[in-house]
Amino acid sequence: FALGEAESGRWGHVHYTGPEAYEVTAMAAVTGALVLVEEAAHVQPEERGGVVTPAYAFHGSSYVQRLEAVSFAGRGKKRMEFRFVEGKPSEDTVREAMLRKSKSAAQGQAELMSGNLKAWALPA
Repeated sequence: FALGEAESGRWGHVHYTGPEAYEVTAMAAVTGALVLVEEAAHVQPEERGGVVTPAYAFHGSSYVQRLEAVSFAGRGKKRMEFRFVEGKPSEDTVREAMLRKSKSAAQGQAELMSGNLKAWALPA
């Protein structure tokens, strides 16, 4: 989750689902580079560049749509999704998301330890 308060005092949060963070880092970096090259006129890096958040740097571009469009490693299953919701998430919602993430991480670790999942294999 990412939680933010607007200058108006309104709250909102984004719930991200998708591949593990280390996988997403490479995807986000490459996608950002493509947006900067292919949508430079729209993104205007000369005017909005610097040390800024991706939300500010890529506002109005196809950055999020590109991230959500393709599954990791072309596997056809795990895709990124960013869902914006007005207000703060409930404690139960955060707890459930954390439990799902913990369960998923434990399952992944078990697959690695059993040899069913290769840490450095080419996608099937």
